[in-house]
Amino acid sequence: MGRRRARNRASSSPRAALTGCVAPDGFYSAGTTVTFAEDANAGWTFTGWQVDLSGLTNPQSLTVNDELLARADFNTDPVLLAITTLTSPSTTAGADDFTLTVDGAGFTPDSIAFVGGAFRAPTFVSSSRLTVPIFAADVVNAGAFQVGVSNFPTGAVCSAFVGRPFTVLNP
Repeated sequence: MGRRRARNRASSSPRAALTGCVAPDGFYSAGTTVTFAEDANAGWTFTGWQVDLSGLTNPQSLTVNDELLARADFNTDPVLLAITTLTSPSTTAGADDFTLTVDGAGFTPDSIAFVGGAFRAPTFVSSSRLTVPIFAADVVNAGAFQVGVSNFPTGAVCSAFVGRPFTVLNP
């Protein structure tokens, strides 16, 4: 039997631990049962497992038969931070200033927005909607940039982040 890799990655880096084995990231013989567990730091809420695990059950075990990846997601809100749609998802180069509507989940009144890597103060509408100003200077040239939303717990050096591409079309 070959050795298979089990990997554990924490999204938004509060803390995630792989228990029941020597190291949290390594190679294990096929058939080995590996248990994944999360432990959220203050200000964070565990919002679920991703990739080869799913749901909120904690801890969870998997039998290693191939490469595994378990990602623990965290947010400052008990809902997984997500962007589902941008309205409108594109504009034409040279457009005037406008307000972009960002729909998703896990937004808070303290959520912050990024447009092409630059901070923008969003307007909090609800836990599923923010509006973000887009300036004419952002859309001078055709191309694409990322619109993102972050949630930071008080005093944290990392954040929950989610992004979505926004397209600027040729006129």
